[in-house]
This record gives sequence, C-alpha cells and structure tokens, in this order.
Amino acid sequence: MLRRILYVSSMAEGMTDQVLKHIVAVAQINNRRLDITGALAIAPGVFAQVLEGPAEDIARTLARIERDERHVGLRLLLDEPIVLRLFDRWRMQLLVDDGAARLAIEATQGAAVARELLEQMRRQYTEDPHLSPAAMRGMALAS
Repeated sequence: MLRRILYVSSMAEGMTDQVLKHIVAVAQINNRRLDITGALAIAPGVFAQVLEGPAEDIARTLARIERDERHVGLRLLLDEPIVLRLFDRWRMQLLVDDGAARLAIEATQGAAVARELLEQMRRQYTEDPHLSPAAMRGMALAS
C-alpha cells in the first residue's frame, strides 16, 4: 500500500543554504533506497514537504523528520492512502516557488490550504523543464 503525506514546519534557528542543500542530498539518497518520492518547498523560515511511498517507510521517515531538530512545529496537513504517485520521478526535489511559499506560510498559520498547496507543488513538478517532452527528446538524442 502506498501513502502520501504533506506537512509544513518552521525552520529551526541557524538554517543556511548549505544545511538545506545537505538535507536535500541526504533525502535523495535515503528516498531512493526506500522507494520514496516527493518534493520540498521552502518559504522564508518554512518547510512544506510531500512524500509518497510504501506506507511503512513513510511512517518511519515521518517519525525521523519529527525528531529532527532542524524542524519546529511540524503540522501534518494530509495523510492518505494512494494508488498512484503525483511525484513519481522525483526522489526529492527542492521547489522554490512563490505560490508554494505563500501557501506553506498560510498552512503554518492554520489555514486550510493543504489541497491547494499539494496542487501548486504538483503543477511545478509537471512544468519542470527537465521533465518536459522536449527535454526528454534532447536527452535521447544526446545518448
């Protein structure tokens, strides 16, 4: 059974670009090993992350994230069983998007924007130029 979660949290003090890059790099390695896909959106002082994968691995990953001192005030917005993944080609991708950032901030303040935030992240995923048909053709021609 597959599971999707979406959460928001506040960044702990001392978050730097270097620490953020390290978080994404380690997540990509761990997620590949566990068959987890997803995306991490950031806003000033805020994380929003969607994860999809085997239910047990998602549960263990969420438990590890909840213990991570780089997060404060984690708030689970969605937790649902799924049949198909929305982020099936990304082991972990960092999204820098004003729309997702605005929604992530609203979610940390209690706004009910989970579906809208998930849709905004999915939209950016589908518009990723590295995954577009033209980019795929270019990669195939270069092979």
